[in-house]
Amino acid sequence: MRFALLDPLRGLAALWVFCFHLGFSEEFQHKLPWIYQILRHGELGVPMFFVISGFCITAAACKTLETGRTPGDFMKRRAWRIYPPFWCSIAVTVAVPFVIEFLSSLKTGTYTAPSASHLNYGFLTYSVWDWLRLTTLVQVFQYVPEATSLQYKFTTINAVYWTLAIEVQFYLAMAAAVATGRFYAATLWLITAAAIASQWVPGAGLSGLFLPYWPMFAVGIAVYWIIARLQFPKLGPNPVVRSIAAILATALVIALLTLLTFEVSLLPIAFAAGFGVFLLALNVFDEPYAELFVGSRFRAIRIAAWLTGAVGAMSYSLYLLHGRLRFLAMQPLRQFFPENSIAFDVSVIGLTSLMCYAFYLCCERPFIPGAKSRATVRGPLPATAVSATIPVRNPDFPI
Repeated sequence: MRFALLDPLRGLAALWVFCFHLGFSEEFQHKLPWIYQILRHGELGVPMFFVISGFCITAAACKTLETGRTPGDFMKRRAWRIYPPFWCSIAVTVAVPFVIEFLSSLKTGTYTAPSASHLNYGFLTYSVWDWLRLTTLVQVFQYVPEATSLQYKFTTINAVYWTLAIEVQFYLAMAAAVATGRFYAATLWLITAAAIASQWVPGAGLSGLFLPYWPMFAVGIAVYWIIARLQFPKLGPNPVVRSIAAILATALVIALLTLLTFEVSLLPIAFAAGFGVFLLALNVFDEPYAELFVGSRFRAIRIAAWLTGAVGAMSYSLYLLHGRLRFLAMQPLRQFFPENSIAFDVSVIGLTSLMCYAFYLCCERPFIPGAKSRATVRGPLPATAVSATIPVRNPDFPI
C-alpha cells in the first residue's frame, strides 16, 4: 500500500522543525507576525514524524509477517536505514565548527579553534565511552543531573539525536511484536496500555525509555490499520465522502492555525491525535493527488511535485543536520544579505536545505534498498496509478 501524500508531509515536518530552531530576524517577526507565530511552534513537527513513522513501520511489520521474514530481518533493515546516515551526520556535525572557524579566518586572518566551553561543542572532550554511548544512541539512558528534557542529553553535539534513540526503541518493540506471530496485535495493545500507564509515572519522560512517547507512534499504527484493514481508500471516489473529508481536513488546519496564533499550548499527544485524523481525511485524496501533481502534463506542477518529493526524500537528512549546517550556511550569506532581513532568513533555509540534500545523496540514499536518484511514484490503487519521475523515500524511513 502506498500513501503518496506522506512524502510531502514528512518534508513539511522537517522544515517546520528547522524553522523552530532558526532564529528569525526582527524584520521577519514584525512584517510577517502571523507566519512567524506558526513557525515558532515547529517542535510539533516531532509528533508528526512519530505518527508517520508509526504508519510506515506498521506497514513494514505487516509485510514481514506476510512474507515469513524473521524479526531479525526486520531489525536489520531498520538499523541499516538509521545508523549509517546517523554516523555520517556525526562526522559532519564534528567538522562544521572547524570549517566555520576556517572560513572566518579567511576574512580576519586569525584562526581560533572551537572550544569545549561552548555547550554545543562539548564533544571536544568526549571520552571513548562517551562516543560509544552516542554512536549506539544509549546516551538517551544516561543520567544528566541538569537535563530537563531528553534533547539536553545530546546538546553537547546535536540535540535532535534524542528522537533517533526513541525511534530505535519503537523498532525494537515492533520487532518483538512481530516475533509473537499471531499474537502481534495483542502485543501492540499491551505495549500501548503500558505506554498510557507510563504517563503517570514521575520522571518517565526523562528516563530515556520509549513508553512515554509510544502513544504518538500508536496513532500512526491506528491510522494504518484503519486504512489497510477497513479498505478505507475504496471510499475515496464517493463524492459525499470526499466532501466530508475536505471539510474535516480544512477544519483541522484552521483549528490548528487558530490555536497557534492565540498561543494555546498543545500537548504532543493531542496534536498527534489530530494529525492522525487529518491523515485519514487526507488519504481520501491520495489518488487525486497522484493524478494531479505526479501525473500532470503541466511543467510547473511537475516541478512542484519534484520539489515536494525531494524535500520528503531528504527529510531524515534535513532533520539530522539543519541545526548545525545552518551556521555554515550563514557564513557566506552574510556577505550578500543583512542579517536582520527576510532575505537572509529565506536564503539560510534554502542553502541549508541544499547542503542537506547533498548529504542525502551521498550519505543516506546509498543505504535505502533499491533507491534511485529518480524513482517512480505510483498512486495507492494499481488500476489507476499514475507514474512520474520524482525523488521519493523508501517506505522504511527512519524518522
